[in-house]
Amino acid sequence: MIENLRALRRHTTVAVLTALILGDVALLLWGPRPAEHKAAIATALAAGDKPDWWHDAAMGIHYGAWVGLVGWILLVAAHKVWARSWEKASSAQQAAHPASSPRWFWPLVLMAMLVGLGLRLPMASRSLWWDEAWAVQQASHGKWKEDPKKPDGLRFLPHDWKRCAFYYQKPTNHVPLSLAQKASLTVWQKVTKAKREDFNDLAVRVPALLAAAAAILLTACLLRTWGHPGAGIAAALVLAVHPWAIRYGVDTRAYSLILPLCPAAMLAATAVIRSRGRSTGGLVALGGVEFLWLWAFPNALVDVAALNLVVLIFLLRVQETTRDRWTAWWRLLATNLFAALLLTQVFLPNVLQARRWAGAEKDHHVLNGQLLDQTASNLLSGLDHYVPTQLVDANGIPALSAHELTASILALVIAVSVLYGAVSTLVRDRHPRWMLPVTFLVSSAAFAALTQLADSYFYPRFIIAVLPCLILITVQTMSELSLWLGNRAGKLWGSVPALAVVALYGWVVYPGWQLLLTHPIEPLHDVATFIQKDARGLKPTPVIVCYGLGKEAIPLYEPHCLAAGSGAELAAIVAKADKEQRPLYAIYGYASFNRTVLPEGFKQLDDKSLFTEVAAFPGIEPDFYFRVLKRVDAPR
Repeated sequence: MIENLRALRRHTTVAVLTALILGDVALLLWGPRPAEHKAAIATALAAGDKPDWWHDAAMGIHYGAWVGLVGWILLVAAHKVWARSWEKASSAQQAAHPASSPRWFWPLVLMAMLVGLGLRLPMASRSLWWDEAWAVQQASHGKWKEDPKKPDGLRFLPHDWKRCAFYYQKPTNHVPLSLAQKASLTVWQKVTKAKREDFNDLAVRVPALLAAAAAILLTACLLRTWGHPGAGIAAALVLAVHPWAIRYGVDTRAYSLILPLCPAAMLAATAVIRSRGRSTGGLVALGGVEFLWLWAFPNALVDVAALNLVVLIFLLRVQETTRDRWTAWWRLLATNLFAALLLTQVFLPNVLQARRWAGAEKDHHVLNGQLLDQTASNLLSGLDHYVPTQLVDANGIPALSAHELTASILALVIAVSVLYGAVSTLVRDRHPRWMLPVTFLVSSAAFAALTQLADSYFYPRFIIAVLPCLILITVQTMSELSLWLGNRAGKLWGSVPALAVVALYGWVVYPGWQLLLTHPIEPLHDVATFIQKDARGLKPTPVIVCYGLGKEAIPLYEPHCLAAGSGAELAAIVAKADKEQRPLYAIYGYASFNRTVLPEGFKQLDDKSLFTEVAAFPGIEPDFYFRVLKRVDAPR
């Protein structure tokens, strides 16, 4: 029976590889023709123009097919090496014993998922923010353009699936989420019989909400797999209510996908480690998670490399024969080669586009002390300001607010937990439940250090994989601490330390809940809705302009909004409105950025004789505060 299963597995693997080979052959025969696209690129460059994105993408698809074809053939040729049988059966097949599931486990997991979705729905139903709006307009949905056949008319240009999958003129298009976003929006349009240009915030964010629910579920299942179902429920609830997880649990980009991929990677790695490399399903899952993670967020390469290094070290240590050590090595190598070849096919088109803009970005956000404080505060409370920069004022008097003091205590608890997890990994039991979360903490720190060394840009959300790892480590430490204090049947007092930490945590994150439940990330939809209502009945039709950063996103909600990227452009639009005797609305947000980079336009916007503020809308960050101004004495 076992031999039959092994034979079936081998035949299935060969069949899959054969299908992949045939798929790449088909792409080479009937896919993009490189000569045509090379000529088009050369023509554009000779004229001093930027080549159309599709020419680079098409070349990437073609070259990716060649790389894949060679890779799949090599895997087939080496099949007898990496798919060979083990010399000695594992004597510790822990994976053969399924984790226990108390009757209360699944109902409580469902409750945690519902709580998480309930906390995310208010923000998910509100406006997108700049990065999300860019992806919707440039990749997954479409954008409005001037219609030359109609004065002041617009026409909607929808985007197809090809553009959604391969448009990479900015790294803001996180393709797996964009594809899911497009599918969700398409389903919403068909169900509601909406037009192709119609748009809905919640429909776009459904994939992110599903990813958030999956993250909660996988976190609970991970600790259950590690033999701690009760701690799994606790960790799932913490992830469900953590403000930073709520914030990025609605974001329709890679960060919402990283939250479930991180525990999924640890689940797959646990299956591989426990089976000593014998779990084919674990290896397939590990390769699949790596592929999806890197496709969505290439910066995760450091995380994936660290995870593979830890898994490899463990597998080599536990094998009983030299042959089995080589078998473990070849199987893990083949798993990563599978993932790499799939990634090359879908991401090489993006790489060829990126070579035309990578390194020339204007975004300079280098890691510094302020960013480190912000990152720590995000991980702790979901907000930017709960890790104090000073403990006393100039007179030596304590300068901490009640929330900051509580946050400092909670931060100390987390730091002790991380230290305990690190010691457990290096000295005590080296169990995956400590080893794997600590691995991602180390890899995230390494990534942050690399951005500093490379003088590249860094945002706290880049290392959001740290969040579920910190939760796992802290919850497990609290669980063990309760055991140390005598947490046995009938001794409820042993849970007092853990309950105290829960109370501290609730006090610290409460302001974050208030903010996220009552505000949009960025109030673009609110701004557009206000102007549309306020301008109702105005004759002639008003002119609407958005100044500076933010001008690219507003047209998603108000297609007639004009963009002004300089003081001169703003002055020209004001002059046009005056000449045509039309009312004028001016919008601006990102005040600190725009006033620093584009100060000339504010000479007009701040002039009370020209404009008066008629509305203002806050977002969840100070820079997301948008103001609506109206031209003084505008005609009605």
